[in-house]
Amino acid sequence: MDCAGSGRKIERALGELPGVRDVSLHYPDTTLAVLHGTAMPPDATGDRVVRLG
Repeated sequence: MDCAGSGRKIERALGELPGVRDVSLHYPDTTLAVLHGTAMPPDATGDRVVRLG
């Protein structure tokens, strides 16, 4: 992530994934938490973040 804007872009994109209930990204620490149901594949978040660049 280059800036807080990148963090918001990631939060929005992950929030659109099926089964995601909540996304919390803290830019300065570059920590990401995703609350999701069991229907979501485990690698779905990582794949989406990689595609976002």
